[in-house]
Amino acid sequence: MAEGTDIRGLVLAGGKSTRMGRDKGLLSYHGKPQREYLYEQLRPLCQEVYLSVRPEQKDSVPEGFAYIADENKYKGPLNGLLSAHHAYPDAAWLVVA
Repeated sequence: MAEGTDIRGLVLAGGKSTRMGRDKGLLSYHGKPQREYLYEQLRPLCQEVYLSVRPEQKDSVPEGFAYIADENKYKGPLNGLLSAHHAYPDAAWLVVA
């Protein structure tokens, strides 16, 4: 990584959670939804942080939280990773799920 490269945070929260039967990212963790908790944990470490969500989840993103909607070109977590890369191709990413 080149000196001065910005690190952006990405919380993969676009999974359908079909086996669990409900959105894992909305499970309460430390008194708030897990995806929000992880987002807040990345904020001091990264210049910018994004939730990676499916297009139909955009309306559920909390106010003030940045997000990247999945492009739906790929399956699984790769969808979120590559959607973020396409949005910011020169960024270095710190990714959590």
